[in-house]
Amino acid sequence: METHDAEYLQQVTIDGYKWQQYLFKHKTVLCLLESHSVSGPSSKGITTSYKYVPIMRNLGLFRRFARLNIKSRVEVLSFANKYGMLGLDTHYDRELGETVETASSWHYDVTAMSICVAMMDAIRTESSHIDACTLAKYIHWESDTHPEFSYPYYDRVRMKSMLEFRRFDDGIVSSYAVEHFFSELPPGSLLKPAREAIRKLVNDNLRGHIYYQMQNSIAGTQLLVAEPTSLHGALWLQFAHAMVSNEVECPICHKKFVPTRKGHVYCNDACRKRASRRQAE
Repeated sequence: METHDAEYLQQVTIDGYKWQQYLFKHKTVLCLLESHSVSGPSSKGITTSYKYVPIMRNLGLFRRFARLNIKSRVEVLSFANKYGMLGLDTHYDRELGETVETASSWHYDVTAMSICVAMMDAIRTESSHIDACTLAKYIHWESDTHPEFSYPYYDRVRMKSMLEFRRFDDGIVSSYAVEHFFSELPPGSLLKPAREAIRKLVNDNLRGHIYYQMQNSIAGTQLLVAEPTSLHGALWLQFAHAMVSNEVECPICHKKFVPTRKGHVYCNDACRKRASRRQAE
């Protein structure tokens, strides 16, 4: 049975969002607020939201999300006004009549996505030197036994611990498989640990934000369909497809293309030269 993606329908308030200090879970934090419920009518009876489909008709949206400057409230707010809230730590406040989402949720999500995109591009880079330099920012070998993966929210999590955790969340990996993974892993290697770190981050971020259902096609066959339940889930599903598919996105012009050789990163010579100039700057 084939698995397909359902096009997730995202709603965005027309009235826009704003930053505001807000008492959330007994703490005063910076949050995004909207002036009306995204699904509610305004006082004039006019719908206060618009809808769009972020997966198939907004290809590469996960890359635009990963490039957000999380220190810029203006830039994050502009993205939210165009694409909506993520669906992380989001709740509706009845007293205010507003939906609230914390700034820390955006900080976490953009950081995680930007690191995954960087590692994915490093795995597919033309230069093994750039590959090693980029991956070495996140994969560390402090001994000959186990590598460590680190970024601001994981704070040096041992890869073995990530794999052992998989035995519980996936229910398919045995302790033998964990030890076999490391016994086959040459000390100092970066590629396999990076792939495992990406796998763990993708699964963590898809969990609770995507569900499967069986549907009937026009041709009379039955399909297993994956459908995100939030923009967060849609972004991570997009990234997962980019990671596992043959089709890749040019990191310069963001066009989709199918690589014809190993290390084929850019869609044409013009983009390859632009990338070289950027690296030289």
